Amino acid sequence: MHTIPSSLPTSATTVSAMLHELSCPVHRCGYEHLIAAVERYARGDIQSLTKELYPYLAKQFGYGDWHAVEHSIRSLISDTWENRDPLVWERY
Repeated sequence: MHTIPSSLPTSATTVSAMLHELSCPVHRCGYEHLIAAVERYARGDIQSLTKELYPYLAKQFGYGDWHAVEHSIRSLISDTWENRDPLVWERY
């Protein structure tokens, strides 16, 4: 098992507030996937993104293929990074 940083948010409300502050676009499907991924990771029982987390999320959101979940999260992170406010990101 991995060690969970004490600063890692554990509730959907906290994760959502952080993503909002980082100007993460809430209208993207990857938004809900990312919130669920952080919540699941915070539990401390995930060892591998590709073998455990993405398949878990795919099942939770009704996707047949975990690659769709991975793509939606990666696209969301990429868009958020491209449109970031560096002053806000410095706090994280």
